[in-house]
Formats: sequence, C-alpha cells, structure tokens
Amino acid sequence: LGDADPPDLLAFAWLREHVPITWLGISDRFLALCGDCSRRNIRIELSKSERSAVGLLPRICADFQALLGNECSSALANGFKIELEAAAIGWKTL
Repeated sequence: LGDADPPDLLAFAWLREHVPITWLGISDRFLALCGDCSRRNIRIELSKSERSAVGLLPRICADFQALLGNECSSALANGFKIELEAAAIGWKTL
C-alpha cells in the first residue's frame, strides 16, 4: 500500500522492475471505497522536493495516472498528495 505521492510511486516503479507487485495504494478507486469523505480535507501540500519529483513520474512511472486515477493525478499536478493516514482519518470521521 502506498500514498499518492512521488516517493511512494517512484519506489513502486523501482520495485515492480524487480518483483511482481500491484499498486494497491491511494487511488480514485480506494477513495471511492472510503465513501463520501471530503477529499479536499485529506489533501496535503507537497514539499519542495516532492514537487520536484512530480516531474520524474512520467519518465520513471509512466502509468502513474492510470494507477492513481484522474482525481488523485490532478491532486499531484496541483501540488497536493494524499497519504493513507489522511484517508483513514477522513474515512474514520464519517
């Protein structure tokens, strides 16, 4: 399971080059399973280094948009990430 952020996506891309794994982390599908939690409330601003790493994703994890879905990919493009802990808290407060 991984966060919808550059470090976790880059680690996933590296790992799948070496072992057969599947992305089960934060994605539009995962958030839909959480129910109607406010997705704006669970977004966290990317750090400077994370913002820089977003530019690496198309080269290193070319399918990151398909893994995350449109909403989570848009969050990254707009400078935000969604972490498992934040999604769990949003889910728990329903």
